Amino acid sequence: MEKKGKIWTGLLAAALILIGVVAFAGFHQAAKWQESVRKEIQRLDWAVPMGHYDSLGGWVAFKDGEPYFPYAVKEADGYTEKVIDTKGQDYDKDALTFDVDDEDEVDYETQRKEEGYLFPADAYWSDDWDHDDMICGAKLLESENILFETDQFCSIEEIGAGFYQASLVERQYTDDVKVILKNDVTPAFGGSVYLQIGGYSEGLCYCEKVANGDMDNVPLHMKIEKGYYDRNGRLVIPTGDSVYGTQFYEGRAVVYEEEAVYVIDKDGHKLLEKPLRKTIIENQTWDEAYNSTPHWKDRFVIFDGRYYGVMDVDGNWLIKPMFYNLIVDHKDFFTVYFGDKKGIVDLRKG
Repeated sequence: MEKKGKIWTGLLAAALILIGVVAFAGFHQAAKWQESVRKEIQRLDWAVPMGHYDSLGGWVAFKDGEPYFPYAVKEADGYTEKVIDTKGQDYDKDALTFDVDDEDEVDYETQRKEEGYLFPADAYWSDDWDHDDMICGAKLLESENILFETDQFCSIEEIGAGFYQASLVERQYTDDVKVILKNDVTPAFGGSVYLQIGGYSEGLCYCEKVANGDMDNVPLHMKIEKGYYDRNGRLVIPTGDSVYGTQFYEGRAVVYEEEAVYVIDKDGHKLLEKPLRKTIIENQTWDEAYNSTPHWKDRFVIFDGRYYGVMDVDGNWLIKPMFYNLIVDHKDFFTVYFGDKKGIVDLRKG
């Protein structure tokens, strides 16, 4: 009995020692992370220092070459938006005359009409709850006129280049199966079906296509072809084991695999590749990575499986991935979120 008690005492001591080692390692890792965060915050140039704002960023304007940023503060009578310069001074937005952009403004509404776009509305669902399967459908509207109504598709959304994506209504599929529609709301590319559809940009769209199925036959064992498809529905840049691919901007796109992220050109050549901090599980980060879009040829917003950062074309981190969210205001200015604080990073020297 005494021997058994000594064994249990030894096991308890070993367990306590193990817990202590794990706790120490955790605290040490957290301390290292906090120190790296502190150094990164000190290293970066801040157009608007980290602070408590109800809202911050989203656009940037210039007057005489100097940038101005919006922020909103909560006051007794509601929210008041103000404009702040890089020195933290407030300005009356109505009193400022901003420099005119060199590029001509595009009237997207007129452009969409000329290209024959319809005007999609949200999907609607029936109120008939007596049936096991909820009936759903979608409408396309122009002003108040219903141009198209169906119970075959739902969640119709515009994806560019004269196409829409729509989810199939059938409920027996375990995945959200989608189809690409033409402007006349008929299926494109022979009724091919997809598990993911991005948006057309520079003539290409990232898709995960069910290679062995169509609208009338969605197999249980799906063979998936992933990559960038052209406007004729042809796979021109296969991406193998990708989880997600962003739209192309200035001839560049970012592709995510489970353990790596890489940048490609329009020939499909890898320009750089980086390991991810955290493994991405299939379909886990569609919404998160959707915001990780390259907006310029030499700068890319990267989601590393846990945090956001900004990388250049050589793979160097201009903003290390340590922020919970990151909003692109301009090529040189990025609003970053850390905890309950926000700030705007100035990359004009980067």
